[in-house]
Amino acid sequence: MGCFFLLSNLVAVTLSTIALYASFILGVMVWFVGPVAKVVGWIAEKTIMAMNEFVAWVYDLPFSRIENIYITTAEAVFISVIISLFSAWILLKNKSAAVAAMACISIFIIQREYRWHKQGKQQLLIVYNVNRGSAMDIVRGHTASFLGDDDCMDSTGTCNSTLKQARMVYGINAVQRIQRDTAGFQVIKVGNKKLLVLDKEPDLRQSANLSVDWIYIDINLKAKPEWVLEKVMANTIIAGAKLPVYKLRQWHSAADSLHLRFHPVREKGAFLHDFNLQD
Repeated sequence: MGCFFLLSNLVAVTLSTIALYASFILGVMVWFVGPVAKVVGWIAEKTIMAMNEFVAWVYDLPFSRIENIYITTAEAVFISVIISLFSAWILLKNKSAAVAAMACISIFIIQREYRWHKQGKQQLLIVYNVNRGSAMDIVRGHTASFLGDDDCMDSTGTCNSTLKQARMVYGINAVQRIQRDTAGFQVIKVGNKKLLVLDKEPDLRQSANLSVDWIYIDINLKAKPEWVLEKVMANTIIAGAKLPVYKLRQWHSAADSLHLRFHPVREKGAFLHDFNLQD
């Protein structure tokens, strides 16, 4: 959210108006007066460049924007009501509006604190839908344990942007990395449930039978789904975004034959399990 929008608009509106009229004149004169059209075109070009450079300069000023703040729709409406009440107090000298505004601010603060306190007790499993990538958060309170691609840890990547938005919604302010198990199947305990992460080709001849709640397929396995499901018993199969369409169909068919829940994140979106609501 920009803090200096009034400053940027003061110049941007003026320059954009000049550019608009110059473009209109250019469109008319280009057919009749070539030399004049070149001058007008040069003015329009320089005006647009100046406007873009000024807006970029304002954007880079210290404290020019507020980031990492999430508000719900109801809270946005509440803020609008507070602004309206304060405006009525200032413009109409209405003391009742000032009292009502202060009461609304108190309610707003209490509601925000309640939501933060409630998020402190949350426990979630989130498998994100990122473009041909892998990203999963195990959330306990305001802390998330992350398992996924290295690119998702890059603050400039699109994957990180997706995670950043979700973590703001759930009030996550600390993230720690889960180290991948390079030896064999990676089984992660989440609350009173178990998650099996298939992030490498399994050696089904050497693997012991497993019983878990979820199977998360993180790579395009060469092994047939039926072979894997002979070794692993589960309730839900979560298919990551890395799986091609033909492989999704194979896993879907195998899951249906065993009456298992199948959730491909590429088609259905992120997988979310809230332990406080669903256990």
